[in-house]
Amino acid sequence: MKNFLLKNLLATITLVALLPGCFNGGNKETKSAASEASAPQLYVVNVLSKELYDDAHIKGSVHIDLDDLESATESWDKKTPVVFYCSNYQCTASSHAARELKKAGFENTYAYEGGTAEWSQLSKNDPSYILEGPATESYLNQVVSAPEHEESDVEIISAQDLKNKMQSANLL
Repeated sequence: MKNFLLKNLLATITLVALLPGCFNGGNKETKSAASEASAPQLYVVNVLSKELYDDAHIKGSVHIDLDDLESATESWDKKTPVVFYCSNYQCTASSHAARELKKAGFENTYAYEGGTAEWSQLSKNDPSYILEGPATESYLNQVVSAPEHEESDVEIISAQDLKNKMQSANLL
């Protein structure tokens, strides 16, 4: 009986010692590698209202209100590229947001000024421009030409540039 209890005790101790490894319990190196693997390679951020984002947004993008920009991005790696977009070329929110993050120390901020409207229009002829949501807002059908840009402290990118970045980051 004594041998039986001793064997069971040893088996229990061994099991308890090995179990944490099954759940990645104390292996910080593995957790760090997993965190890095899941860290985004690109953020695509819609800075319109939540209602407009819900109506139509670029697949793979996230919504952040301009008022919440600082707090929403404080945990982000400042080396990860961030592309902002809003409604169309008449809207300045994307450039404003890119400028604010650049001031906060982010190294790669961009504005896609064609916005949801241009992306929506491109999606009608090219299925690689994926738009999510019911897309019922009238501004989505308004064609607004890109203005001539003067020197800017914000890097402006095209729809094609954004699509390429998103495909490279496996967001599309």
